[in-house]
Amino acid sequence: MRLDPTDPYEFDDEHEGDDDDEAGFDSDGYALGIHQPLTTRMTRWAPPCPGGHPQRPVAGFAYRDRGGGLVQVRVPVRRNENICGVVVQEGIQLVLVRVILCCPGGHWDECSKPLNCGAQACLDDDLDGRWVVDVESGESLPPWEPGWS
Repeated sequence: MRLDPTDPYEFDDEHEGDDDDEAGFDSDGYALGIHQPLTTRMTRWAPPCPGGHPQRPVAGFAYRDRGGGLVQVRVPVRRNENICGVVVQEGIQLVLVRVILCCPGGHWDECSKPLNCGAQACLDDDLDGRWVVDVESGESLPPWEPGWS
């Protein structure tokens, strides 16, 4: 399932208001809000940087359940980037996540080696076996265990 909140072609009046599932997904399995107009979705899935810096989304490669309703998404971050925000939408069987980076200097450094960083988000409920799906890649993320014992 590839979920692209910036794709204007995903707007579909047919499903608007079809929100049978109170946990964030309609009866067809679409995330509630994905059929909303582009400007509404952009406000939700691409909030502006509080510092006014340029932003870009980044795909996560794993997640870590930190317990107590806290999930950590592992993302590659380069030396001049900051984690600007983590947007989540919870459902009964899965949690959608999107990590957004910002660049305070305004120049994206594609040459430096990325570091494995954690972007944390608070959930309303514990993960309890729910899948964590990265919105940017559309993939279900595997659990991540640190390399130390």
